[in-house]
Amino acid sequence: MGRLRRLAAGDLDEPSLVDELYLLLLGRPPADAERKAALGAFSKPEATRETALEDLFWALLNTPEFVLNH
Repeated sequence: MGRLRRLAAGDLDEPSLVDELYLLLLGRPPADAERKAALGAFSKPEATRETALEDLFWALLNTPEFVLNH
């Protein structure tokens, strides 16, 4: 089972999942505006915890911050 699936299946609440993914990919916690925007992935129609994390993962992976710094 991959890391995202383990996170999705775990006990963390959605804000903690967002924090965990930011720390994993960018090495820092999200700013308040980033956290708010990221939490929107969980409220999309038909979104599951796993699909929301996958969407957020790919969004962060494609940010200039990740591309230029990591």
